[in-house]
Amino acid sequence: MFFCLECLPQSLVESLVVSTIDVFNTISRELLPTPAHSHYTFNLREIWKVFQGMTFLSPKVIRTKQQVIKCWVHETSRVFGDRLVNEEDRLWLRELLLSQTQKHFDLSAKDIFTSERLVFADFCNSSGERFYEEVTDLQHWRSVIESFISEYNAVNGVGMHLVAFFDACEHVSRICRILRQPAGHALLLGVRGSGRQSLSRLASFIMDCDAFQIEVVKGYGMNEWRDDLRNCFLRCGLEEKVQTFLLEDSQVTQEAMMEDLNNVLSYGDLPNLYKKEDLEAIVNQCKGLCTQLGMQPTKVNIFNAYVRRVKANLHVILAMSPVGDQFRTRSRMFPALTNCCTIDWFSEWPAEALVSVARMQLESDGLSLPDQDAAIEVLQFIHRSVQDAAEKFLAECRRPVFVTPTCFLELLKTLTETVKSKQLELSTIRERFGKGLGKLAEAARQVERMQQQLQEWHPVLVATSEEVRKPRL
Repeated sequence: MFFCLECLPQSLVESLVVSTIDVFNTISRELLPTPAHSHYTFNLREIWKVFQGMTFLSPKVIRTKQQVIKCWVHETSRVFGDRLVNEEDRLWLRELLLSQTQKHFDLSAKDIFTSERLVFADFCNSSGERFYEEVTDLQHWRSVIESFISEYNAVNGVGMHLVAFFDACEHVSRICRILRQPAGHALLLGVRGSGRQSLSRLASFIMDCDAFQIEVVKGYGMNEWRDDLRNCFLRCGLEEKVQTFLLEDSQVTQEAMMEDLNNVLSYGDLPNLYKKEDLEAIVNQCKGLCTQLGMQPTKVNIFNAYVRRVKANLHVILAMSPVGDQFRTRSRMFPALTNCCTIDWFSEWPAEALVSVARMQLESDGLSLPDQDAAIEVLQFIHRSVQDAAEKFLAECRRPVFVTPTCFLELLKTLTETVKSKQLELSTIRERFGKGLGKLAEAARQVERMQQQLQEWHPVLVATSEEVRKPRL
């Protein structure tokens, strides 16, 4: 059920439109694309995406003007703010949005940001109904996501070791929001090890989407790539399954694959993709769909209806690294990557995330330290210090050093291995000393027994000695 903006007062609708256009014009003028921020490109689709997100509201839970404006701030932040790469730009956008809410709706920051984070989601309702509404209890929101992680591991029989710190929960909610949209596609920008794939799989599970990912093996080429795409499309179009097609940039072995994705994102189809038997199955199974749409059941119309269904059921999630020239080149050559995808920038993990991940990792490794909290604080301090040093090194020497979340996991692994190695070494020494002490104790017992025997034999010895001293007759 979609929220009808026409149900709102006309003055409020006009203010929402004017505010959105003002925000779009200001951002387009101030946040210009640069070699470091090549994805800072905005077009009129962004305005449409803001209002598309607002239509997910339900009249059952949205009853006040303040709730509507909160949703507008949230959707504007998702569309324009999730691609921003640093805190400075995010704070600038926040101030811009607050100036618009004060100017057009007479609402202050306290009215909008009533909790630490402004989040909307549709999977936190305790009644089981999926209403797109504001998350007012952040701890409950996190516990719900933790329960989904446990359920995912139980259903799939795998151990996805995810820590539901608040930033990760926010990324999950953002991806769920994208998957909720018809033909919603995501471009996740972040370094490897930042959780892009794991969070995408979790979000797909939450939204009841089948996650599909290609398996690149030796000899994987364009024929195998086209086969994977065709099978995925057929599941979306003929079996009516909602699919997420997850692709990481390291899996792209040929640039022709990116060209195919550009066409899929733009048109939802690829030329010369289907075999003859596939086309026959499409015609036979989608004839009724064509009739439902009010079109003559010609082969062209039937195929167009099939493509429309594929576009509605297919969600492409691209996980790419913004480091280097590759992403900048691809975004220029294949504009659908930024034009047809909602961008989500994965920043470095905050201190809270590092501490949470360290605590869970050490617990899963069965490592217990007497001053574990202090050790974790030292580890996260080391990691963030190296990040700062890497930034200074880049500024001074123009040579990048990548300090990723994977590095922190390696640091935890090194700590675990070192502690366990030392524990084994101490255990060996303790065992050796224990054996030595045991032998000494056994020797002491033997000496004691010998002394007892001597005491027992002493009268006999004395008697024998006296017997020997007596003169013989």
